[in-house]
Amino acid sequence: MSAEQKAPPDPWWLQFPAVKSTPERRDVAYLEELIRRSSETTHGVDFAVIDVRGTDRTGSQVKDSIPYRAQDFYPQIDAFGERFKAVPEVFFYCGSSNGRGPRVAGWYQDWLNTYGITSSKALVLNGGIKAWVERYGTDQSLTREVEEVAASEPTK
Repeated sequence: MSAEQKAPPDPWWLQFPAVKSTPERRDVAYLEELIRRSSETTHGVDFAVIDVRGTDRTGSQVKDSIPYRAQDFYPQIDAFGERFKAVPEVFFYCGSSNGRGPRVAGWYQDWLNTYGITSSKALVLNGGIKAWVERYGTDQSLTREVEEVAASEPTK
């Protein structure tokens, strides 16, 4: 490599600890059923859905999902853990849930394991938003456009 050529930057996740846990995956139909049973379940109490996409967070998202950009997640893990440690099932997703979603879910599960917390567990939404949109993209009771989300989200 010549002096003019620069090595590509390291992937963002290398600045954080390696994930030890391998959270379970759940099919989109499993989450769909939880959302539809809203008279019996409450988002944020019985389950939570976390969208870890960043600049690619466009188009649709699972209704009521909470944005936590993957690149910013680990420095906020203690606050996140305290907020969600009593929520039995915390789902994480990104575009296809092959990189960021499982990684962030793993960090959360590692945090739970470190503190011996068993009241919550991290889950990966299998197939990510792509699988969700393929199955439920036109169902407004389950999916909403990101533009709607951006206008309604509180500032962190």
